[in-house]
This record gives sequence, structure tokens and C-alpha cells, in this order.
Amino acid sequence: MVNLRLKKQIIEAVDNQIKANDPPCAKNTFLQLQKQGRSKEEAKERIAAVLLEEMYYGLSYGKKFDEKEYEAKLNELVNDDFIFDDVEQSSADEKDEILQAKHKVYDALYEHNPIEAVAIFMDAWDKIKQYVKEEFYRIDRGGNTIKPELIDIDDKMDFKYDLFNWLQDIEMEFQNAKKYEELICFCRDVIDLFAWQEDSPDNYKTAIGEALNNLRKYEECDNWFESWLKEEPDNPNCINIYLFCLIDRNDIEKAKKAAEQYIGSVEKCTIDNEIMFIRAQSLYEAIGDHEKAKNYQDKIDKLQKQFYKNPLEYGSGYDKPLYFNQPVIKEKKIGRNDSCPCGSGKKYKKCCGKNNKF
Repeated sequence: MVNLRLKKQIIEAVDNQIKANDPPCAKNTFLQLQKQGRSKEEAKERIAAVLLEEMYYGLSYGKKFDEKEYEAKLNELVNDDFIFDDVEQSSADEKDEILQAKHKVYDALYEHNPIEAVAIFMDAWDKIKQYVKEEFYRIDRGGNTIKPELIDIDDKMDFKYDLFNWLQDIEMEFQNAKKYEELICFCRDVIDLFAWQEDSPDNYKTAIGEALNNLRKYEECDNWFESWLKEEPDNPNCINIYLFCLIDRNDIEKAKKAAEQYIGSVEKCTIDNEIMFIRAQSLYEAIGDHEKAKNYQDKIDKLQKQFYKNPLEYGSGYDKPLYFNQPVIKEKKIGRNDSCPCGSGKKYKKCCGKNNKF
């Protein structure tokens, strides 16, 4: 999980460098790699590998970012013939319909065309599902179907398709394209396709509830979240997006009731449940209940102090508290369903943009 998130964060940093043309060597390399036959996605991944190496050595030896050294290594990347030697592999990749669909999807995303990205993806979605079932489904001795973990597929395939990130990215684009009915079907497919014992399907389950809310199917939306909360009454992702939906349609009384029911008795703010504390704090601050807002803010502040006093207690696999995440490079305008530039792997509205609306 951490590696996937880090990879996505570095690629987003490269994307920001290219868009801002700062430093210029990033964009120049991006264009040159495409001229040599690489897709936009492949080009960004190769630049990201160089950037990650520079960041690693910088942190290890306390060196400041050296733009000239970065440019020199990018030039080596362009001039290195070995990346073009494997003609047989390139030919195989060209015949791989799923891989080619992935490149086309990300090319459309780079051009900020979510409708086209979704259309390309949906043309390939049946092939992706068939691939997962044929290659990774197993039958045990009792005749039961054993489904794979999503993250295990990426490990076994050396991130050839990077399904974990690809499926999350396209889920965002369904929302950006306002394809809510299609999004619900897609998310149900994803939830059904994998095992979800090592990882969590929360991202897709919250997306279903939010899509129902966007379709103004409010009763179905509320029933979806409340049924989920009967099974997992303390799930912070479910609580957070349920409150988001209630606030989004201005059902403040129901939002207050839900906040009291699901958050009111929770005493401690942790990295795992912090997001729902932030939502509750924003809600009470917006409606003028400053006492309750302060109560939640105090708990959030306490988490911050504990984390920075001894971050090793939280282990190397944990993020920093959301409330104090800062973007790597923040663009002028970020869509609420875009990936958060802080690199958390969450949507902007679920992370640094959480206070934009209550």
C-alpha cells in the first residue's frame, strides 16, 4: 500500500512539473521520450523513477535538490539505448489490448477529458474482468471460488497494468464525467471481482453512496450508508462521506444526528479515524456550535502534537495526520474528485480540500 501511494505521489509531482514547465528539463524529457515511441504515461513513469532517486539521495545525505544534476540524469534517460532494445516485448505490448487501453485512458486524462477516458475504459472493462477471472480465480477442493486480492495481482504482474491505481483513478473520472449510473455499476463490479481481505473496498463503497446522492436518490443513498454502518458502525470512511452527502444536500439536522450517533461517543482522534473528526469539526463550526467544534478541534490538535512528538510510535507505514498534510506542488485549481496533491492517495475533497464545503 505504501509503495503504491508513493509511486502515485511521485508521478503526480512529475505531472505538475510538466504542466508548470518547472524545471523545463522535465517537460523536454517528457516530449523527447514520446518522440522515441513512449506513451505519455510511460514517459512520466520513467521521469518519476529519476525524481524518486534524486529525492532519496537528497534525504539520505541532506542535499538540496540539484536541478542541474536532475537534468543530467534525465538526459541520460533519453540517450540510454537499453530502454529501446527489447523489440519483442514492445511488439507484445502493442498487441496487449488492456495495456493499450490503459495508455489511451491516461492520455485522455492528461488532456483533461474524463468523458473520453471513461468511454475508452468501459470498452476494455469486460476484457479486464475476464483477464482477472481467467488468470487469478481458483477453485478449492470444496468447489468454492477463491478470488484474488487486487494488490496481489499488481505484485504478481510486476505492475504491468497497475490495476490498484488505475481503478481508483477511473472511479474519480466517472464522477468528473458525471456518469453516476455507470459509476455505481462499475463500483459494484470492482467490489465483487476481488477478495478484499488484505485491502478495503471502502473507496468504491463510498463512491456508490455519493453517486446515489448526486442522482438525488436520497433515500437510497441514506439506506446504503446506514446498512453499511450496521455492519461497521465505526468505519470512518463511511461516516465521513455519509456526512458529506447530508451536508451537500443541506440536510443539516440529519447530519447533526448522524454526527452525534456515529462520532459523538468516540473519545480519541487517531490517524485512522481523523477524517471523520475533521468533518464533524467543520460541520459544527459552520452551523455556529463553536463549543462542539472546539471539542473536535482539540482532539485533532492532540493527535498532531502526539504525532510530531514521537512519529516512530505510529510506524513507518502510516501517513502524517490529514489535517497537517501539505501539497507537494499545488496547482491553481484542483477538482474535488481529483487526486489530492499532497500524495495521500485520497481524493482532494477527502483530504486537503475537506474544508471547502463545511
